[in-house]
Amino acid sequence: MARTVDYSRKAEKIKEQVDELVQELAAAKSAPVIVKRSLKVTDINFEEEDINTLMQIQARLARVILEKSK
Repeated sequence: MARTVDYSRKAEKIKEQVDELVQELAAAKSAPVIVKRSLKVTDINFEEEDINTLMQIQARLARVILEKSK
């Protein structure tokens, strides 16, 4: 027996996920900007930081590593 796939249902699920991502990105853009400050990694308590701050730290580290590896 051939399996039938309801592509309209799959497309609706994907659309919902995309809409959710767009909303999250819009919320992230309106989030307060972290002021640049000079810290030592040992001064940061990673366990107590919120996920947005950790993601910003990760992105910044990735950019620095990429620049230094060129």
